[in-house]
Amino acid sequence: MKNFGLLMMIVGLLVVVGCQKPSVPIQSQTDNKVVYSLSEGYTIDDLKRHCYDIHGVFNTCGSPCEEGADQCIQVCAYTCQTFQK
Repeated sequence: MKNFGLLMMIVGLLVVVGCQKPSVPIQSQTDNKVVYSLSEGYTIDDLKRHCYDIHGVFNTCGSPCEEGADQCIQVCAYTCQTFQK
């Protein structure tokens, strides 16, 4: 009976871990910037939390282009500016 209880705890833990959604949807990432993609099931708070967790600055209207790009579309994108230490 003791082993059955332990088995049920392990199975429960696996179910909980398996049901968690991935961190956040990322469109592109460089050494100093993350560009998030829009994906159903995620909120802006999820993106902000991710940016905070990686010690970045969240921007609701950042550029999706890499720094120094020859051409860049002028649209707003959710971005996280990070800084190398």
